[in-house]
Amino acid sequence: GDYFYIRPRSDGAWDAVIADVSGKGVSSALLASLLQGAFLLGSDAALPMSEMMGRINHFINIQTQGEKYATVLYCSLEPGGRLSWSNAGHPEGLVVSSDGTLAELETTGFPLGMLEDSEYAAKERMLRPGDKVVLYSDGLSEAQNEEGAFFGSPAIRKIVKQPAGATCAELQGRLLDAAEAFTGGAVLTDDITLVVIEYSPAL
Repeated sequence: GDYFYIRPRSDGAWDAVIADVSGKGVSSALLASLLQGAFLLGSDAALPMSEMMGRINHFINIQTQGEKYATVLYCSLEPGGRLSWSNAGHPEGLVVSSDGTLAELETTGFPLGMLEDSEYAAKERMLRPGDKVVLYSDGLSEAQNEEGAFFGSPAIRKIVKQPAGATCAELQGRLLDAAEAFTGGAVLTDDITLVVIEYSPAL
């Protein structure tokens, strides 16, 4: 049920999407495919982010009659460091600065497809060179150990903050290793998707 993509745009910006489709099986896979096509077409059309999210929500709601939905965090990083995002009910992404300061990419609307006429605000913040964006699905925060305890977002924040200055691959590896150690080999009940992006402006 998880889906993500990262791709460059013709204007030099980069788009990233992470999504978690409700349910399992063929119908959820089909919805993930619909989302992929909708975001590719929407970003190519250069629509304002809030309008694009609203249109995709309307499209998914019509296709599924409100019976299925997807949490989605869509963001765009411009060459100058401007990060724009819209969060449709997805776990809040994190921006970590080189000094360990954290900021959240908070929710701006309901999951896509849940309500036909939902609106989706787009928010912005400026990144500095070396700042990282951490996007993950709830399969990471809700990974459970054999006692039924959740890995949890506080553990994710603690790992993201320390040590600052890790590469994207190192940070991703530390998060996944910590989740695996926490679960102690317990069977995972949900997919885990984790994306780490660093802002590194061209010289």
